[in-house]
Amino acid sequence: MNRLIRIFAMCTFALAAFIALPAANAVPTLPVNMTAPAQTQSVVQPTAGPVTTDGEATLAEGVNTAGTVRVNNLANLAMLMNIVAYSGLAGSILLGGYMIQSVRSREQGRLKGVTLGVSIMLLGLMLPGAINWLVASARDAGLCN
Repeated sequence: MNRLIRIFAMCTFALAAFIALPAANAVPTLPVNMTAPAQTQSVVQPTAGPVTTDGEATLAEGVNTAGTVRVNNLANLAMLMNIVAYSGLAGSILLGGYMIQSVRSREQGRLKGVTLGVSIMLLGLMLPGAINWLVASARDAGLCN
């Protein structure tokens, strides 16, 4: 029984790690009927974005721009949320694997421990998708405009 639990835990861990990894050698390509946009020249004269009532504005200096500079705050938020999501994913896989491995020393409650460990792993696998869904909802609703 211990060997079966250990094999199940290792297979679950390997599957979860495989699902979470992006393709390392993936090269972004354009569809066949599309071409890359032409390079344009612009003037180096940065201007500040509209100043709000509290006086906050973001100024970008030394950037090739011919108009108002806007900072994509949603991209910054999405990057932070991805860091949180994948950290939570790794933590849940480690915690679930530890809980599955720790049931070997107990006589009672083995099934409960394995079920809890697998559930934590599965919830961790759902975390990046759920957070990306929330960020996409914020983008579509225009919450960061």
